Amino acid sequence: MSKAKQPTKLDYAILGLLKDRAMSGYEIRKIFETSAMGNYSSSPGAIYPALKRLERLYLVEKTTKATSGKPGFTMTSSGRESLKRWLVEPINGEEITRRLDEILLRFAFMDSLIPKERQIIFLEDFAHHLHLILKEMKTFYRIHGNTLPLNGKLAFENGLAIHEAHFGWAKKALKALKSAI
Repeated sequence: MSKAKQPTKLDYAILGLLKDRAMSGYEIRKIFETSAMGNYSSSPGAIYPALKRLERLYLVEKTTKATSGKPGFTMTSSGRESLKRWLVEPINGEEITRRLDEILLRFAFMDSLIPKERQIIFLEDFAHHLHLILKEMKTFYRIHGNTLPLNGKLAFENGLAIHEAHFGWAKKALKALKSAI
């Protein structure tokens, strides 16, 4: 696929919702409107064009939902493979500082598609990068913390606390996944 034909982050979020069952465009839009996935978009002006784009890329297809007989969308085998590739893309430090929500979304969609061992590798990589970022942040704070303006210092401390919380969660999640094997 050329760059122009690559799925967008919104497309991957929709594919993740379709990984286990067919859904209508309306059901997908409602999930975006009522959850943190709204960060990607809940606008009909974005969701429905994304579904059309996914159809053109042969990643989803229109179907009739067995439960209601109403039209819906289901992920194709190509869509499943594309989603799997996105889920296991390597993590880098910049991604953690700029797109943390995307990393967590990828992790959330892994459960039924990616083997537990690979999920553990993903989380170990996440924790490793968080550890490196925290180390840099703590060094910066130790050297420059007393020279920062009060509000800057408080904002920096917030960022530090958030990264520490994510690091703690990653260790807890790793323990849970390892005990599930």
